[in-house]
Amino acid sequence: MRVRRTRSASAPRRLAGGARAAHRRPFDCLCGRCVRHRRRHSRPRRRRAAYAGAASHEFRGRVLGPDGFDLGGRGMSLSVPHALSVWHRNLAMYRRTWKWNILPNFFEPVFYLVAIGVGLGAYVQQMGGLPYAAFLAPGLVCVAAMNGASFEVTYNIFVRMHYEKTYDAMLTTPVEPDDILAGEVLWAVTRAGIYGGCFYLVTAAWGLVPWQGAPWALVVILLTGLLFAAIGLAFSLQILTIDLFSFYFTLFLTPLFLFSDVFFPLAERLAGFWLWVAEALPLLHPVRLARLGFAGRWSPVMLWDVAYILASSAALLWFCRRSIRGRLMG
Repeated sequence: MRVRRTRSASAPRRLAGGARAAHRRPFDCLCGRCVRHRRRHSRPRRRRAAYAGAASHEFRGRVLGPDGFDLGGRGMSLSVPHALSVWHRNLAMYRRTWKWNILPNFFEPVFYLVAIGVGLGAYVQQMGGLPYAAFLAPGLVCVAAMNGASFEVTYNIFVRMHYEKTYDAMLTTPVEPDDILAGEVLWAVTRAGIYGGCFYLVTAAWGLVPWQGAPWALVVILLTGLLFAAIGLAFSLQILTIDLFSFYFTLFLTPLFLFSDVFFPLAERLAGFWLWVAEALPLLHPVRLARLGFAGRWSPVMLWDVAYILASSAALLWFCRRSIRGRLMG
C-alpha cells in the first residue's frame, strides 16, 4: 500500500521564505526578521525569565526598596557564589600562564629600585629623613600593586568582552552583570596582592622596609588594587578599540608614577594651590599610607588618604555597574 504525500497550504510560503533567507545578505539582518537578529534582541527577555526561575531557589543579596522588594532593576543583584565563580575562572586561567604574566609587572619596579634606589642612592644620601632606597621602596610597592590591577582590568577585560566573548557565555548561565563586575574586581585586587606582596618581600629581604609592617603592607596593597581596579574598569567600559589603552598607560599611569611622591616628596617641592592639586592624584594616597606606616609615623592625614581611596573606589564602581549592564545587556 502506497502512502500518498500531501502538502499543506502553507508549504509554498515556507519554501519561498527559505529561498529568500538563503540569498539574504548579511546586512539584511537589520530588517529585524532574521533569526540571528531576533535571538540577539530577545536575550534580555530570556535572561529575565531565566533569572525569575532561578531566584526562587537561590539566595541573592539584593538592595531592596522600603517595602522589601527589588527596585525594578535599579537595585543591586549580587550573588557571592557567582562572583566567586568568576574569580575562580580567572584564577584557573592565570595558573596556566602565571610565569609569563608575573615577570614584566613584578620586575619593572625591581629594576627601578636597583637603578635609582641603589645607583642614584649612592649620590642622594637622604630623602624625607630616610635613606633614599628606603624612601623609594614603599612607593614602588604601591606601583607594583597598581600595575597588577591595571593590566588585569584593561587589556584582559577588553579581550574577554570583545574578542573571546567570555561574558556573553557567562550571561547564558544564572550569572548576572553585577556578579561579573564583582568577580573581576576581586580578581584584580588579588593580582595586585600577588605583585605588591612579592615586591614587599623583596624589599623586606633587603632591609628597606620592616618585616613587622607586613599586615599594614597588605592593607595598603589591597586598597591600591581596589582603587586602580575601579579606575581601569571605568575606562575600559567606555572605549571601543583596544588601541586607546596606550593613552591610559602613557598619559595617565606614567605621570602618576613619576609625580605621586614615589621618587621625591611633593610636600617639599610644592606649596599652596599646587599642593592641593597634587591631593587629587590617586597614587599619592597609597604611597603616603605605605611610607608613613612603614616608618611608624602615624598622622591624621592617613585618615584622609583612606577616605579618599574608599570614596573614589565606591563612586567609580557605581559608575562601572551602570556601564557594564549597558554593555552586556544591551
